[in-house]
Amino acid sequence: MSNNPHAQKSGGTHKSGGAKSQMTPKDAARIQSHSDRTGINQDFKSRAQSAADKNANK
Repeated sequence: MSNNPHAQKSGGTHKSGGAKSQMTPKDAARIQSHSDRTGINQDFKSRAQSAADKNANK
């Protein structure tokens, strides 16, 4: 088990390794909400939103 308090427990929907999935607007909203609650990953919020917008317009 990870020492990271923010690590997701097994059985969740987080994908690690293997094929990469595209960022969705729902993913970006989840990341932004978590970042706002915890104060971490503030710089990643805009990148996640930008990637989700780009992928939604494909």
